[in-house]
Amino acid sequence: MEKPREIQLVQRLWSEHKYALIARDPARAREFGRRMSMDALGLVDSADAIEDLMKGPEDHLSEALIEAWTHLQPRVGLASRKAVEGLLARDLESARWLIGGLAESVGDGVVASSRLLDHPSGSRRIWIRDNMGPALYDICRDGPARLSPATVGEMLVGAFGSVAWRVMRLLCERPRTPTAIKSAFGPDSTRVLDAGHRLLLLRRTGGLYRPRGTAVALVLAGLGR
Repeated sequence: MEKPREIQLVQRLWSEHKYALIARDPARAREFGRRMSMDALGLVDSADAIEDLMKGPEDHLSEALIEAWTHLQPRVGLASRKAVEGLLARDLESARWLIGGLAESVGDGVVASSRLLDHPSGSRRIWIRDNMGPALYDICRDGPARLSPATVGEMLVGAFGSVAWRVMRLLCERPRTPTAIKSAFGPDSTRVLDAGHRLLLLRRTGGLYRPRGTAVALVLAGLGR
């Protein structure tokens, strides 16, 4: 694999996992960041290290959220700042989701794409734009494999059938209430409302559910739907 592409993938891995790693072990996270910035870790080694650290508990969630908030705060209005700061003092989970929503609303890609803010989990699969367009890269033990949006869509449909299309369209339209979901899905609404199934979009393929992210649109466009 060409070196610039590998460096780009390593940088994206770090960018998406940075705050989630700080939530688990700030010292190790910052050491990983230093080594990655110096190009001292290869792609597979980086993915392995991140995957290992992401298995730990979020013992430092407050520190990670404060660091993410410090990055985002200058772009947010005064009322939202007061709301986030109040939640950081008493309800970290609510602060997590509010920070994520604000990051999406102001278009801050660094915070909005963080694994800390999206039902935290590690992933060896990341969306990135290369010279052939956007793709999901699967960082396997023997190197990365490129998956086109169409391939990702086919994997989802193969795993979930027609409900996959409806979930993807639902995420594009962003209905947020149980009533809206029940109206859209009828008998399947119980499955869709279940936390695991709501994260269908790229959980099966290892990516993330982001309400205003590009993955849904890319998959639909790639399959011509």
